[in-house]
Amino acid sequence: MIKTFAYSVLLGLFFISCTQDAGVSESSLVLSDTLSLNIDEETFYETMSTFQFEENGKEYLFHLNDRKGKLQGIVFDLEKGTIAYKVPIFQDGPNSISTPLGIARMGKDRYLIPSSSSYIYQINSEGEITDKWSLWDKESFFKDFCRTQVISGLNAPLLMKDSTWYFMQAHVGFPKKKEQWSQTPIFAFLNLSGDRLGKTGFCYPDIFLEDEAEGVRAYFSEFSYDSDGSRTAVSFEYADSIYVSSDFAHVKAICAKSRYLEHLQYKPYDVQQDLMSRLRDSESKPRYWHLIYDKYRQVWYRFALHEYDMPKTESPQEFTKTGQPFSIIILDKNFNVIGETVFPAGQYAYRMWFVGRKGLYLSMNNVKNPIHDENRLVFQCLELNP
Repeated sequence: MIKTFAYSVLLGLFFISCTQDAGVSESSLVLSDTLSLNIDEETFYETMSTFQFEENGKEYLFHLNDRKGKLQGIVFDLEKGTIAYKVPIFQDGPNSISTPLGIARMGKDRYLIPSSSSYIYQINSEGEITDKWSLWDKESFFKDFCRTQVISGLNAPLLMKDSTWYFMQAHVGFPKKKEQWSQTPIFAFLNLSGDRLGKTGFCYPDIFLEDEAEGVRAYFSEFSYDSDGSRTAVSFEYADSIYVSSDFAHVKAICAKSRYLEHLQYKPYDVQQDLMSRLRDSESKPRYWHLIYDKYRQVWYRFALHEYDMPKTESPQEFTKTGQPFSIIILDKNFNVIGETVFPAGQYAYRMWFVGRKGLYLSMNNVKNPIHDENRLVFQCLELNP
């Protein structure tokens, strides 16, 4: 059930709201209630996809159990704090799905699941495959279309307009010359009714200034994005601006820089560097992360991750152990920066979150947090203070 915790263990949090100019009031995110959901022994507190949805006036939370335990979707009734139902995802038999890359709810009894195979699957609440589409084959993979995701770990939600799904293309066309980025779409589309596949005119901005070279250097080109229903906005990890389009063709750059981060610029990484060292370097650098639209308050949130000296004992792949401090930039519905709030290190697993009726909820299932409990999903509600 929903509980309000006594925050004796959190009284020492370094929680700051800053102003851009002396004497000027600005928006901030303030601590509110915590949400605690009991989970069973088949459920793990980490997830690739978690999201809120409403149905018949009630608020639900979907949790994809995909790391440890039984592969399934778990739907919580947020008013009661109990499990409403589960959505099975089969790994064998006629409805098996190979390595899901996230999940999104398309409507009642309809879920979309990208996978590590060439197929995108539609399933119902019983886990039965009701449709599927192929994005690529061996010849076109990494050339025309590539694997895509619908995950909350790097905010990549379902973008659907008139039965057309617009999906990210973060790794297509390697290696690239620097002049090729501006001709490379970052979104492709699939018409789920007509089975039509194509590319949009929403291309990469001119922020990659060196050529990639196979076996020598490459870029991490992942990005976060969200939509307010009419405009889609994209945030890159090492770019001060966000990139906004209302038609997936004409794009406008809008500065959304954190006051705590210096000017950021993409630099290619050494392909020959071992993977763990490369990830450790990447996870330690200041960069931008989620870009989230809050439909209830008509604001945008952009996460800024601050510089972090990662201990040797900490794995860059275990995101619930991070001690990295971060801030959240608040933008109004027209993308004007109206505030920024700093959060302390080691309290939140910031890659797990959802937007609810009351506010923005961040996971507290960071193993460094004194209240972390692997038998519960715990979220901190952050209310917008205008």
